[in-house]
Amino acid sequence: MLGYHDRFATVMSNIPFANIDTAFTWEMKIFFLILIFVYSFFKYTWSLRQYNYAGIFVSSVPAYFECRDEIDALASKGGFLVGNAAKHFNNGLRAYYFGLAALAWFIHAYCFVAATAWVVYVTQRREYHSSTLANLSR
Repeated sequence: MLGYHDRFATVMSNIPFANIDTAFTWEMKIFFLILIFVYSFFKYTWSLRQYNYAGIFVSSVPAYFECRDEIDALASKGGFLVGNAAKHFNNGLRAYYFGLAALAWFIHAYCFVAATAWVVYVTQRREYHSSTLANLSR
């Protein structure tokens, strides 16, 4: 991607409102995307590891009649593991969404602003006003 600035500039020159970047700006945009997607990758993989830990934890819990006194503490630990894994997964997903919005920056800064606003709107709607959340809240 770093070496394709000239080819990209040729393609972008055919789009009337597109902004043609200098080589330095092009590289900074590429590094910005790399940073977002690396962050997302590490959030996803950490989430995956935590889901694995939660699966191992659940499979290692003794039968109910063997640990009645500890059942609340065990349930709390398991819930924390799964909840933390879900939090990191959601952060990875959000980073991916914003990385896709950052792609619009290659066309024009206003496209980047519009795409970011759209991602914020969609994310906020899905996280706080979705039918899935309404079903979980019942």
